[in-house]
Amino acid sequence: MKETMTVEQAAYHKLFLQNGLTEHFDRDLDERLERENPLSDLTLALSTCGGKREEQVHILNEYILNTAPEEIDKDAVFSFVADELRERYEQNPDTDLEAFTMVMHDIARDSDWWRDFEPWATMYEMPDFYEAAYKDHIISEACFRSIFRRFLYDKTGTDMVRFVIRRKIAFPEMLLPQRIYINGTRAGELLDGGHVETHVPRAKAYYLETDSGNAILHDNGQGFYELTCKMQGGWKLPPEMRFYQKTAGGEIALTPFPTGNMVAAIMDEKLETLTKPEQTLALCREFWNDIVEDMDEILYSPYIHEMAEALHEVGATEYEKFLRDMIAQFADVSLPLSDEQIEAMRKRIDRFNRAETRISKTAMPELREAMALYLVEHLAEEEIR
Repeated sequence: MKETMTVEQAAYHKLFLQNGLTEHFDRDLDERLERENPLSDLTLALSTCGGKREEQVHILNEYILNTAPEEIDKDAVFSFVADELRERYEQNPDTDLEAFTMVMHDIARDSDWWRDFEPWATMYEMPDFYEAAYKDHIISEACFRSIFRRFLYDKTGTDMVRFVIRRKIAFPEMLLPQRIYINGTRAGELLDGGHVETHVPRAKAYYLETDSGNAILHDNGQGFYELTCKMQGGWKLPPEMRFYQKTAGGEIALTPFPTGNMVAAIMDEKLETLTKPEQTLALCREFWNDIVEDMDEILYSPYIHEMAEALHEVGATEYEKFLRDMIAQFADVSLPLSDEQIEAMRKRIDRFNRAETRISKTAMPELREAMALYLVEHLAEEEIR
């Protein structure tokens, strides 16, 4: 059967050959030599130049020039490119990310599409994102990983949004620094009277969170958001961080995200009163609180199995594996455990306490980001009230 290489496949192979990445091209050419009968003119030409890469690039380029530029499906070419990049990354997850992003840059540069089209533009700028995260510390490392994974797995570019968040001076008893997160990614630390400046990928909404409060900001297409925050309460009421958006008409108070109904549903064992996404977030939040307080609390919980499913749903892979491993290790008893069982199995539980301490440095930020992104996604779909 004669099956000619498409112009999009030719463009993809040319880009990789130009950058010395030949394995997939060689494999495709070998398969075509076996499959095509008779051989297409292109396959014949590519196979008779003795593996000379420059000549193969020239042949592919001549073939591509037979098609008007506007008729080439740039998205299809990009899909081929992203698939091979993802395969290379998954085969070597410990690869040098700086070098990998430079390969991405070079491929985008050689396409000539990076000036005007996404996601080619993001691909071209990937080394800049790497440098901004790991060298200049303008964006967080988690933010870079989000851009990188979105590119490889969702095959989309990214649109960065700039945030400047200022903290108003408060009373002396409220002067403690506040860590601030935007959609689960740490943006910095807010000192009293200071400010944080960061860039995050554009989203439908932004979940702003500090040690003492949170707020939701819905995206309106701006490239820059200026916010202020200040502590309220602190004597008869517990202190709470409140957020305000600066607009042309003055400051607008942002609405905090209410978690009270989720907490109540867990405490009263009435999860069925929540929507499915609310149940998922409530269970993840309960897991978070339990893991911070004491491992015993997870083993006491009537929702231990549902917590594992919720962690899977939001994509908190490290803690999901940890919890499922723990459930498996207690397969000889019925969960949840009683007070007497907890005490009788103290040594076994302590092993998991130590294991959690070892993974918490990476698992906790992953869980925070996963919960925030899940919240934002389902807020946009109006599945969270």
